Formats: sequence, C-alpha cells, structure tokens
Amino acid sequence: MTSGSTAFEDTVKRMASKAAVVHIAMTMAVVIYAVVTFVMQQQWDQQGPPQTEPPPAIAFLAVAAASAGIALWMRSRLPPADGVKIQEWEKSIDQACGQDTALGAKVRSMTGEERTLAGFVTYCTIKLILVWAMAESVAIVGMARAFLSRNGQELIPFLAVSLALLLATTPRLTERLAEARRLMLGGGGR
Repeated sequence: MTSGSTAFEDTVKRMASKAAVVHIAMTMAVVIYAVVTFVMQQQWDQQGPPQTEPPPAIAFLAVAAASAGIALWMRSRLPPADGVKIQEWEKSIDQACGQDTALGAKVRSMTGEERTLAGFVTYCTIKLILVWAMAESVAIVGMARAFLSRNGQELIPFLAVSLALLLATTPRLTERLAEARRLMLGGGGR
C-alpha cells in the first residue's frame, strides 16, 4: 500500500466519521425539539389558549411539504446519482484543504484518482448536509406551529416526516464512494 493510499483511506475515514457525527447531531436536534415542545406543553396547559389566533395550519403544512419535497428531490440527486463531476469534486477538496492544513498535507500525498475521490467524499458530504438541513426544517416548522397554537400534538406529524427523511438519508459514504469509483473508472456518469 502506498503512502498515498494510506492518506486516502485515513482521509475518507475521517470525513465519513465527521459526516456521521453531523447526521447524528441533526437527528438528535429533532428529538430535542420534541422534548422541548412537550415540556412546554405543561406550561401551556396552565396558561390556557393563546391570546391571538395562530396562522392557519395549512400555511405550516405548505412550508413543511415544500421543505420535505426539496429534501426528497435533493436526496434523489445525491452523488454519484448526479453523474461524474470530477471538476466539482476536485474543487470541493481544494476548498476543504484551504480550511484544514492537516488535510491539505494528506491530500498532497495522494494519487490523482485518490485526490479526485477524496473530493467526491467532500462534495457528497456537503450535499448530504443540505438534505439533512431541509429534513430538519420540517420539524422546525412543526415546532413553530406547536408554539404558536400552544398545542404540542401539532408537532407530531412534522416530527414523523422529519425523522423519516433523516433516517432514510444516512451518510453511506463508503457505498457512495465505491459507486463513484466505478463510474469514474468506467468513464461516464448517468
């Protein structure tokens, strides 16, 4: 195994573990929204109904549906399903190296193919975080509705959709990397 290969494997493991931590954190944030909302329910029960009428539920449902739809669309376009984009992958690793000097040193010791594939992992992680953010936003919209209506039960459908999207979009960077390598070596995208 060359030092480039070791640097590549170490870099991919590091990036994959960071992506997993971000995924877990965003999923736990949704659970925390539920806990906060249901703790607040005890206070709301004592205070009575809100002083003003909250905006119609349909407004919140529309925003949440749009967020969920965008998350699903983005999920369907996750790399490498969006094709082989070598220039974008390499740009992603260049940007990451500019922010992390230790990563930059490892990337300089990689072969050209490894460097491109490390860029793929960075590019894919960015796309995954965007999907997770849209999925999390569904719960945030539901939490806003629950707070405005002082009814924690209103959060439940939003919470279910948000968690389903988050749990259905796990990082799986090793599998995505294998597919990207196959496509790259095969000389084409989809």
